[in-house]
Formats: sequence, structure tokens, C-alpha cells
Amino acid sequence: MQTIYLATLDVLNNDGVRVDSRRARDIFADGGAVVDEVTHIVKIPPYIVAEAICTAPPTLQLCGRTPEKDYVIEKNRVGFVNFGESVMIRDMETKDYRPSTKADLAKCSLMSDYLSNMDITYRAVVSQDHPGPSQALHNAEAIFPNTTKHFFIGPDGAENAKKLLKMASAVGWRQGKIEAASFDFL
Repeated sequence: MQTIYLATLDVLNNDGVRVDSRRARDIFADGGAVVDEVTHIVKIPPYIVAEAICTAPPTLQLCGRTPEKDYVIEKNRVGFVNFGESVMIRDMETKDYRPSTKADLAKCSLMSDYLSNMDITYRAVVSQDHPGPSQALHNAEAIFPNTTKHFFIGPDGAENAKKLLKMASAVGWRQGKIEAASFDFL
């Protein structure tokens, strides 16, 4: 674990990560990271990582649509999630491989919701039939009605994040103690 941690610190400090959001780069710069505005590479010194680890809460509650589907991340607890974002799927009827669709994502979300050993749902496949900036919205539309578990979804920008919050509110997704209005970065 120590070797992985030190290697991670090395990569973050010497190679950095690409951050396309101007606002995020400003936050990193204000926090002491080295930001290259031409390449959008942010180099994060080890002391920033150490401070972040020290200030992280010991538990994190991931809310599902209902309290019994919540999952708490904490020390010495292992949870399971389907992992993916596959761009291809094997069609169960034709047995051929084809690009994944929004309908496939809905079915995969329903299956993950049904599996009691899956604690969290993730996008197993991508809505290839809805490419571009609206894809995250189509992914959410496929996932929301088909799982009550917590799930992860990337918004692809602040405007989509606002729309995703409205969609979640419309289907009665619990926001826990965080209100949508508190997301000042939106």
C-alpha cells in the first residue's frame, strides 16, 4: 500500500493531471498546486494530498433513492459495484456484438438493482445511440427509473449537472443533507 501511495504522490507531483475546467484549475492554483494554463496540466504537491487525506471524513454516506439502499463507505468495509462503461454489448437475441444503447443501459441498471450483492450501481454500458454532451442526460434517464441504489454519473459540464439535479428531484431521488442550491459551482 505504501508503494502505491508513494507512486501516486510521484505521478500527481511530477506528471500531474489534466483539468479542463477553468474554475477547477483556479481552485487548484489557490490551494497551492502548480497549474499550466496552456496544457491544463495541474501538478499537485504531496503536502496538498496529505492535507486532503487528513481532512477527509472517516465515513461517506452514498444515498440511494430509499434509506435502505444507502451505502456507507468506511474503514474495513468492502462494497461491490458493477463496473464498466462498455461501448459494445453482445446482443442476447442475435448473439452479435454491437454498440451499446440507452435501452441496454436501462436493462443493466435494472439487473444491478436486483442483485443483492451489488451495493452501488455504475453505468455498465454507454448510450452510444446518444453521443455528445447530452449523453449524460440520456444515461441518467435510463438509470433513474431502473435502480434505487446509489449510482455514479458524470455530468459533462455545469449545465448538465443542473439538469441532472432537476431530473433527480423530479423522480424523488433523496438528496440527503445536501440541498441542490448548495452546489455553488453550478
